[in-house]
Amino acid sequence: MKKWLIALAVLLTVVLVVGCAQKAPATSEAPKSTEAQASDIEKDIAEVDSISSDLDTSEIDSLDQDLQQI
Repeated sequence: MKKWLIALAVLLTVVLVVGCAQKAPATSEAPKSTEAQASDIEKDIAEVDSISSDLDTSEIDSLDQDLQQI
């Protein structure tokens, strides 16, 4: 009976230790090649340039002159 209780206690301890152990985060994403990373950067830069040209304020720089003419 004593051996059975000791075995049960050891088994319970092992289960608790394994269950509470820290696990490394699983990375499902494969590392990208440097060529793919460079391509992503080029796309991001092109997107920033596009946004920058969309937000260009050069059209309203002459707004004061246009309003004075009215």
